[in-house]
Amino acid sequence: MNNFNLSISQRWALFGVLILLVFILCSFKYKLVSSNGEFYRINEITGEVQQIRGTRFIAIDKLKDINKLQLGRLKEWETQKIGKNSNIDVNIKTVWRNGRLYYKVVVTPYDKIEKIQKKNYIEAFDTGIAVIFKDKDNFTIKEVNLAFRNMTHGISTNSLSVSDSIELSYEDMKYVDDIAISWRFEE
Repeated sequence: MNNFNLSISQRWALFGVLILLVFILCSFKYKLVSSNGEFYRINEITGEVQQIRGTRFIAIDKLKDINKLQLGRLKEWETQKIGKNSNIDVNIKTVWRNGRLYYKVVVTPYDKIEKIQKKNYIEAFDTGIAVIFKDKDNFTIKEVNLAFRNMTHGISTNSLSVSDSIELSYEDMKYVDDIAISWRFEE
């Protein structure tokens, strides 16, 4: 009977070869495919298919949900009235793309906002609004604080506006169902 006795260094060398073999086999588990100008990565071990968009890999199931939920389309939210007398309008447009929520917020009329800023001049740096993205059960998913001083004054539109984006995962965005506006000022 032949004994298979290896020294410690031989065992480590064999272990290293096995690790290298596993690494090589695992590195060939993906296949790249092109169809209709789109590129896909297929995991040949699990069968998972992901679309390649720039440097991101998006699961096909998520793409179906994104299209079904229309997350990638511009959404104009209902005008919100804020202030003690509900005399200020806040209009919001959003679109979600690749893990970011892009938004444009327009607050009108500027002359009322200007009076508020003058009245609250000591707290002027804090004067502004918060846009709160909520789910259907009224739980907050994400809140964006906007200071009036960081907004652009549109002279022809008599408004303040801001366009920016925040990081918001697909998992969170698919539950956004409503928005609310809170304000940080006294009239």
